[in-house]
Amino acid sequence: MKKIISFVLVILCMVSLVACGDKDSANVFKKLSPTGERVDVSSVESFVENRENTYLESDIEKFKNTSTQWFEVNVKYLQKSESENQSRVSKNKSLLEVKGVIGISLNGDLEMDVEIVYEEEIFRKYSDEKETENENKLNARIIACDGYVYIDAKVTESENGERATEKIKVMSPVGELGLGIDFDEITTDVLYGEGVYDLLEILIDVDDDMDKVDYYLDAEKVFMELDMDEDYGDDEYQKGVIQFEVKYANQSAFVEAVRCYGDVKYHGESLNYFSESELKIGFSIAQCEAKTITAPDTKGYEQA
Repeated sequence: MKKIISFVLVILCMVSLVACGDKDSANVFKKLSPTGERVDVSSVESFVENRENTYLESDIEKFKNTSTQWFEVNVKYLQKSESENQSRVSKNKSLLEVKGVIGISLNGDLEMDVEIVYEEEIFRKYSDEKETENENKLNARIIACDGYVYIDAKVTESENGERATEKIKVMSPVGELGLGIDFDEITTDVLYGEGVYDLLEILIDVDDDMDKVDYYLDAEKVFMELDMDEDYGDDEYQKGVIQFEVKYANQSAFVEAVRCYGDVKYHGESLNYFSESELKIGFSIAQCEAKTITAPDTKGYEQA
């Protein structure tokens, strides 16, 4: 049960950082293409500040008339690694997918209908020929409405061919999950005006070497690309890119869309050691029409 609750917390905190998106979410593992003019970081700062000043009064009126914002969520995270030394061979793979809709009201109410799939594979082979192979899977549907969260999940754990499956149905008041998320602060500070540049810095821990960061601006978008290529010497290197695109609402300093794409590969090799890994991330959390979320039949649910 604690594992399931942890997943809920992870997903909700992730949405709290990037509660916006783009309609084009069919393939979040597709590399993004920048639009507009390549600029320096000072141009980005000036752009977001000027946009805030231009639309401040009209945005205040829009904000007063806003009740609940709805978003269509599409998130993928894939990590693979393989290493070998004199005593052990190790292989790991994990995949997380999140799809669904989330509604956030300005007074802090939460509504959602989200499906989560998590898969993990772990293989170890030791020099004494001992092998271990583990596989873990989670399929869960999470519904939140009327102040409650309902979790319907199936957890499968397999170790060296021994498989165990557990079905879990739990319900809990949203306030008892201990999220500590201030949705009003997110809307007004992170996703408005100068908060756009803060958002980019939050989502990418930018290296001090600014030569590795490219910025692009057009009339409505701020695009950021971080070059992850590094040559560590000998047979150790890293290649890849991480991208973010922030799109403003029309004639406003409020954010309409945030998309992300990342693909980073690492290779390291020496006389007695070999290691390779790959990380792919992508998300698009898209604004959508208001949805009606209905609580499930609570028969079989336990209080968390």
